[in-house]
Amino acid sequence: MVSMSLNNMQLRVIAFVLTVAFAAYGEQFETFVEVEDEEDLLELLTTEQISQESYDTLIDLLLRGVDINTATRRELFALPNLTLADVDAILQLRAANGKFSDPGQLIAYSAISERKFLSIAPFLSISRKRIGGMKGWVDFQTVSTGRREGQLPPAALRARAKGKNLTVGLAGTFAREGIKGIAYDPLRDELSALPAGERVEFGKAYALWESDNFEAIVGTYRIGFGQRLVMDNTGQTLPNGFRLDDTVFRSTDLARSCTQAAGELSVGPCDDKRNDYWAPDFRVRQGFLGGAVGVPKLKMGSGWLKLYAFGSYQSKDIYQYELYDRGRCSDPDNDNDPQCAAPQIFNRENGQLAQSSRFSFETLQDIYVETVAGGHVAYYANDRTHVGATGYLSGISWRPEGIDLDFQEWSALPYGGNFGAVGVDIAHGIGLWDIGLEAAKSFDNTPTEGGFGVVARAIRTNKKNTTEITARFYDQDFSNPYGRPIAAPDEYFGNRARDEAGVRARYINQQKRHSYRLTLDTWVQPSVEAPKLLAEVYGSYKVRDDWQLAGWLQYQNKDLRNGGKDECFSVTFDINDETGETIPCRGQKLRTILRARYSPSKRIAVALQAQHSAQDDESSMTKLRQDVIGIASLIVRPSDVFRFRGRLRYKREAIDDNQRLAENIWSFMEGVYQPSKAHTLSFRYDTVLHLDERAATILREPSPEHRFRLAYRWKF
Repeated sequence: MVSMSLNNMQLRVIAFVLTVAFAAYGEQFETFVEVEDEEDLLELLTTEQISQESYDTLIDLLLRGVDINTATRRELFALPNLTLADVDAILQLRAANGKFSDPGQLIAYSAISERKFLSIAPFLSISRKRIGGMKGWVDFQTVSTGRREGQLPPAALRARAKGKNLTVGLAGTFAREGIKGIAYDPLRDELSALPAGERVEFGKAYALWESDNFEAIVGTYRIGFGQRLVMDNTGQTLPNGFRLDDTVFRSTDLARSCTQAAGELSVGPCDDKRNDYWAPDFRVRQGFLGGAVGVPKLKMGSGWLKLYAFGSYQSKDIYQYELYDRGRCSDPDNDNDPQCAAPQIFNRENGQLAQSSRFSFETLQDIYVETVAGGHVAYYANDRTHVGATGYLSGISWRPEGIDLDFQEWSALPYGGNFGAVGVDIAHGIGLWDIGLEAAKSFDNTPTEGGFGVVARAIRTNKKNTTEITARFYDQDFSNPYGRPIAAPDEYFGNRARDEAGVRARYINQQKRHSYRLTLDTWVQPSVEAPKLLAEVYGSYKVRDDWQLAGWLQYQNKDLRNGGKDECFSVTFDINDETGETIPCRGQKLRTILRARYSPSKRIAVALQAQHSAQDDESSMTKLRQDVIGIASLIVRPSDVFRFRGRLRYKREAIDDNQRLAENIWSFMEGVYQPSKAHTLSFRYDTVLHLDERAATILREPSPEHRFRLAYRWKF
């Protein structure tokens, strides 16, 4: 049974949200995004110019592409660096002159500036009629540490082909991590599994049909709507339907080659190689596997309807410590009950009767099956005004028989069985203003039975500046793992959009030679009444055509009522040594970044970056923890077919204590050879020298690290 009641505090906060603000349709990335390929995006992430969330959004956008001949207003605004005024100028040009034959027409007709066009060009595509043929690409990459690891190195393969209406594709990996064959062990009343082995996994495959009046997809896909409060797993800032899913990610860190603890043995299989590392597997994000259909524009009166239905049936993975056994634990919220801990997983490689080691820190593959069904309907008066409704229901079934598994209370997925959410969103545009609002109710089978959430956004934009205000309220019981609305960078029981009420204001100004962004986000965690703050200033200035300076200043405080250099910041919770209770972190952090870029020609660019942060740290009772990072990078294009790139980074955390946190030097060199538009070959070599004196670092192998990456792309 789902409760629909609201207490007085919830009503007051919702009323506050509705009356304070509305907000923008789009997100602004942390910096002006200028990239050519996936490696450029990875470089922005590594140098901390963009967040992991921004990287995930941009990599999907880069691989999928935005067709400027068919893209909607929302889809165009997902492109980096554009304002709504820029998007409207593109749409007006398309309406007046018909479809574009060349993206360069955006400059020729002064729809957007040359710099903005060059920055979005890698994300653009042009639809053309294809008769009897398809165009696409095949992409292969592999990574290695160059050591004799006894197994082949991980690799990834992607392929995509697109015709006039049909797009097909797949993505697969050659993997060697991840235990397999998870089953219940009745002798131990625990779980058991077999060690990982080399295998080929084609985890992504799809067929997408798109036309003016109908679209459908079968296979792997992602989908999202509205203000992302009810349903969104696309990674896009403005989801409005489904997208194909074939993205493969590459980690920048090595992984442990052995993850077994001693268990029942006196000596564990990893005791002599506890600090041995190798190249990690390529990873994919699990979205939906099934099908979705949509009618993007069904004429109705002076407006139109947009209709979608979707379903998914998919085996999924989960981190082993996110589980508990309901047969032994009646209340997963009771952290003092040792029976509520995650089941142990023993190695049955030598049979169930033999003394066994156990696995640790593993992601369990295909351990449960999720069935999802949902839909979306919206009426559009025009491109800027609509009202819609979205809902979905998810059911969970567990694979191992003989044990009653479920999710821990801190997992993003609610325990207890079925869950879902329903909501309504509205949007309206008038003049320079665009306003959006979405309200939703989540429901599940936990004792609280779900909760309420609401997000309101408004933006005023022109060619030079954008003003945005966002307000949101997510109550303590709003548990929706498929919601991805604007939320602060913290979590409550596995979800960012939960137990939070706040307002965010942004001002972005873009001029020919300079730009700046001001952000102020303040929110409260209602369950503990903790007020929090995030303030950020970013600015860039083109001193002259070949010189550009940029700087960031960011301050974050996790509890404005409390302070002290002995507070924690880096993690979400601290542990009380006397009672064992979890205590929310209440620390603060100040981060400063300065960056200079010199580009005397289009064939060479040099950049220097310095970063300093000071933060509270529970390990230091009397002073702030100081971290520093220094980066130097170089890009050289000696000819139209060759490109070379390199970077040197020095990082030291806790500069006054070399035995507590990381200190290292990371450098790489990359060469790209592109003899024609059809073929691109690249090779990258990284080396990491670990300098800190922690015991785990001293014993780490390999040290220094050597990493090699080979990639090839063929376009047809």
